[in-house]
Parts: sequence; C-alpha cells; structure tokens
Amino acid sequence: MSESALLADLAAVLPADRLTTDPDVLEGYAHDDAEWAEWSLPTCLVRPRTPEEVQLVVQACLRHDTAVVARGAGTGLSGGANAVTGCVVISLERMDAVLEVDELERLAVVQPGVVNDHLRARVADHGLWYPPDPASSPWSTIGGNVATNAGGVCCVKYGVTGDYVLGLQVVTGTGELVRLGRRTAKGVAGYDLTSLLVGSEGTLGIVTEITVRLRPKRPPEQTIAGFFDSLTAAGEAVREVAAAGLTPSALELIDRNCLRAVDDWKSMGLADEAAVVLLGRVDTPGAAGDAEAAAMLAAFERGGATWADRSTDEAEGEALFAARRLAYPALERLGRC
Repeated sequence: MSESALLADLAAVLPADRLTTDPDVLEGYAHDDAEWAEWSLPTCLVRPRTPEEVQLVVQACLRHDTAVVARGAGTGLSGGANAVTGCVVISLERMDAVLEVDELERLAVVQPGVVNDHLRARVADHGLWYPPDPASSPWSTIGGNVATNAGGVCCVKYGVTGDYVLGLQVVTGTGELVRLGRRTAKGVAGYDLTSLLVGSEGTLGIVTEITVRLRPKRPPEQTIAGFFDSLTAAGEAVREVAAAGLTPSALELIDRNCLRAVDDWKSMGLADEAAVVLLGRVDTPGAAGDAEAAAMLAAFERGGATWADRSTDEAEGEALFAARRLAYPALERLGRC
C-alpha cells in the first residue's frame, strides 16, 4: 500500500492534532543522540495521548506493513529511537502524567513521557524516592529509561531501571494492549515478561504505562572529591574504595576536557587544575555515614590523589555532580562526540 493510504488511515482513526508530516518537524524526531547511527526521515510523526491511540497506530501500521519506531525524549546513545525509511515514529512525550503514588505500597504508576526528575520530585513530596538517575535525568523520560534499562549515577549501590520496574502496560507488535508484571512485593509465578521488555528498545512492544518500585526518601549525601594526575591514578583510587569494603551511593569521574567544556557552556566556575576529578558520595545517616566518608577520603589519598577533601556544602556537592551530568551535552555542543 502507498504512503498516502497509510496517512489517510491514520488520519481517519486519530484526532487531527496527533499526526504530523512537516519535514522540518520530522527531522527533529528522526534520531536520538547517537551521532554515529544511521537514520532516515519517517513518513510521519504521531504524538498520541492515550494507550488506545498508540494501539490504533500500531494496528494501522500492521494493515499497511509499515515499521513503527517509538521514542521518548531522544536522549539515548544507541540509535534505538532512529527512524528508518518509510516508518511511522510514535513520540510518547504527550503521555506525561503521574497517574498514582501509593505511599503504603511504595510504588508509582506513570505514563512513559514523565521526565525522570519530575517523577523524583513528585514522589519526594510523599517522603519517597525513585533511585534510577541517568545523567540525562533532568530531561530523559521514564519510558525511554525503561526501553534502554538506563543506569545512573547511583546505580553502583541501588541498581538500574529494571530493578525498579514492577509492571508494564504495552502495545504489542500485533496491536494488542496488554498488562505485564505486578503491583506486589512478590510475584514469581510464570514467565518474567516485564524483565524481557525492559531494555528491549521498543523491539518487543511499545510501553504505555509503567509501575515502578519506590524507596523511602534518603538522607542528604556527603560528597568527597579528589584530584588525580591521570585516569590510571583515579582508577587505583576506585580500587581502593572497593578494597575498603565501601559501597558508595555514587562514584564518578570527570576529566579536564569535560570540566572545561561544561564551564565554557554554563560558567559554573569549575576548577580544572587536575587531569581527572573523582567524585564519590555516601548516603548512610549519622556517625556511620561520617565514618564511611572518612574512609572514602582515605581511599582517594591511598590511590594517589594530589588533593582530596570532603565537602561540607551540599550545594557545592550538587554543583560537582551537575557538571558530571552535563559533560556529554557540553562536549556534543563543541562537536567532540
């Protein structure tokens, strides 16, 4: 069948504002942040607002033997959201509601277009915390995080997105709208289809709703920073942290080029005296947390830090980790990625 027949079919089943064929708009939705990955202009873009509209699009594409590519915010680095010639791109950005926060069961039900940091802020109002925090958390979406099984700054201690997905609503490749998973702490009967979908990059279905596990809100973190003359030296400090039996809530490094790129872009006043800056965090409360922070500082020093210290200013610690999150877009802006 022809593209015109497909477009007519989609126009017949969808509200008028959902379908776009403007080439300038299509180009902005045709690829993610994987600069190296191939992409093509799709036939059209659909921005649904309900799971049923996603289902209608998939069913129409089935009738016309047309490929479907789902996307969130487009922050992925694998090319998983890249369009192929003649396909239909489904952007889930308008499905952005937090449908439920259950304090007793410690779970939230969200649509795929909810931004990661927005969910974290919403559940914080209930004394809860959603741990997965990819570097793109200020702008990446939960649906995209599920599609890529995104990790994050604190995954060394708390795990990745898949560790927090309890259940999914999905439109399958055959156009069915199904539910997978559970809302309970235990659910071991049958195939674990939820885990199969997490990280599948939209190849096994389009996620239209996610039920995520939450944790109690954690205490403020303590930040430890160290300067090193080389990546090798910073790596030795990481080994020392592990050898000390520590499980940091975050452990990240930034090299001088990244720091300069971020500071050139955001004017954050970042120092770049060191070749590498290693950032660690602990979130254990009380005296035990103080002891862990001191042990991490000592590990940095044993690893060969030219300078290391524990920050007593929470805002300063946040600024350092904000620089880490901004490293990739800052380098991308300069054409270094």
